[in-house]
Amino acid sequence: MWPLRGLLGLTIILNLMALPFYLVPGLNLVVYYVLNGYLLGPEYFEVVALRRLDEKSALALRRKYRAKVTFAGAGTALLLTIPFINMVAAVLGTAAMVHLFQSLNKKQ
Repeated sequence: MWPLRGLLGLTIILNLMALPFYLVPGLNLVVYYVLNGYLLGPEYFEVVALRRLDEKSALALRRKYRAKVTFAGAGTALLLTIPFINMVAAVLGTAAMVHLFQSLNKKQ
């Protein structure tokens, strides 16, 4: 769980490191969605999980299903790139994380 300043700093640093890859056609889309899925997924998941679990359990669940959380975050990043849909992307991303959390929490 990153504090706000830590997340902002991490976002800036990782995007600056990825900047050369953004200049390569084709690769730029893959890097954008993977990087922003990595950044958005845990944040949206924690918004949902911390309302239902304690901090330690939420972190353990997120780490256990890291790939699924990142993939769902990449879906949210994809929605953010589509005009007009990007206006409701945060709501759709949160709703998707609620469904993901419910399914992953049942598995435990």
